[in-house]
Order: sequence, then C-alpha cells, then structure tokens
Amino acid sequence: MTEAFKGVCELIHNKHPSFSLPLNQKKKLELKPALLAVVDEYGTDIFAEELARNRARFAQILVNTRNRIAHIKSRQNQVYLNGGECVMYLVKLSLLYRVILFDLLGISENKYKSALMKRIQAVNDHDVMKRFLSTL
Repeated sequence: MTEAFKGVCELIHNKHPSFSLPLNQKKKLELKPALLAVVDEYGTDIFAEELARNRARFAQILVNTRNRIAHIKSRQNQVYLNGGECVMYLVKLSLLYRVILFDLLGISENKYKSALMKRIQAVNDHDVMKRFLSTL
C-alpha cells in the first residue's frame, strides 16, 4: 500500500492544485517525501502517535518495509515492519485512503470523523501496535 503514495500524491494535486508535490531536485517524486506529504495532509489523526514519536523514522520504516517486500532479500539490515505490524499498518493505511477518497469525492469530514477516531483508537490499543509504537 505504501507504493501507491506517489500516485495518490498526483491524484490529490490534480484535484487540489494547492497541494504541492514533493519533487526532488531532478523533478521526480520519491516515496518517502510523498508518504510524508500525504500523511501530513490527510493522516495526522490516523498517525498521530507515530508522528509525535518519530515522524522521519516511521516514514523510513514504511519505505524499508516496501523495499523488503518488493526486493525479497535486499535491505535486510534495515528496520522494517514484522508480520503483525504489517497487518496493523494495512488497517491504518486503508483508513488513510478512505479519508483521501472522501475528500476527493467532497464528503464532509463531520460525516465520518467520529467513526474514524474510534477505529484509530481500536488499532492503537492493540498489543502489536503498543509494542511497535514503543520502539519509535
């Protein structure tokens, strides 16, 4: 799900030109800045714990996990999500994508905010998440 952040950035920018694409010096969109831009725009509630603890490390762990999955054995010396943590972040990323879609479709935040916050709390209360968050 993290691989989609570059495309999601472009979709958001097309709908909301004020959302600036985090392009590097070569005018390319890279995964980590794209991930952080989307999380900063739409995921501050969903990832509040992670952002408060160590924003850059959290983003790098997601990128490392994507690299480990995509390249099977490369980057094994990097910190990445384990199986249970991957499941928890699939849930959180799914929530983030819903929030983005709701915005792009023009659905008001007040229609889903309460349910969203309950789901976020339920995920954050899980033992797997508590252990992971303690390592950030």
